[in-house]
Amino acid sequence: MFKNTADVDDRLQQLRDEFVLSLPKRFANMDVLWATVKQQGVTPSHETDELYRAVHTLAGSAGTFGQQRLGDLARIIEQSLRCLLDNNEIVTPAILSTIENDLLTLKNSVLSKPVVHQSPNTTPTHYSNNSNIHIALLENDDVLTNIIATQLAIYGYRVQCCSNVSELTTVLINQTIAALRIDIELSDGSLISPALADSLLPLQQYNIPLIFISSQDDWDARLAAVRIGAVAYFKKPVDCNVIANRLNNFINTKQ
Repeated sequence: MFKNTADVDDRLQQLRDEFVLSLPKRFANMDVLWATVKQQGVTPSHETDELYRAVHTLAGSAGTFGQQRLGDLARIIEQSLRCLLDNNEIVTPAILSTIENDLLTLKNSVLSKPVVHQSPNTTPTHYSNNSNIHIALLENDDVLTNIIATQLAIYGYRVQCCSNVSELTTVLINQTIAALRIDIELSDGSLISPALADSLLPLQQYNIPLIFISSQDDWDARLAAVRIGAVAYFKKPVDCNVIANRLNNFINTKQ
């Protein structure tokens, strides 16, 4: 258990360092996938899906570790791949060249010293009593799930990870959950679907604070969150200290 601000800051820096060290392996995997995808012409395939998922995960997590430009570039590549797959556009040499250049730029955008944006006095000073507090996490990307769970664990929270609403409902029936964090986006970058929204509405009976996170920051995205009962909405990347403080405020208010 981390007892003070210095311990938390040290652990967060360790996570940032570990993230940077993981990048060469991720980039090498992307290179292998891209070589196959380029040869196929960006058509639906296992390799295309894997490349899209790798870029999607990087876009969603890089900013959290102080690599905002890396995350922004990954999202550009993600959108290029999704646009090609969804719209069945003709894949020209120019399009392939653009994606390839973006991938190269991506690898050259890693900062040796991550830029961490924090507001003054955002680090919680009391988290030694969080060990019995369970936070549910609804996220369908396993990599992002592990990243978020690890970060919340720094503040002492126990995280219950769920990849779909059915799993989440089972957790809520069998476990007392203090708050729920939900990624409002689907894997294809679109907003939460009506079907998923309808499945989340019954969660209101548990009177659990719902915290939404999204790369979208427009009216439609925020309205979709409010309709499901959101008490907070954050745009990616999100400072872990800000999330921890907001969780502490909600939980202390309920108590």
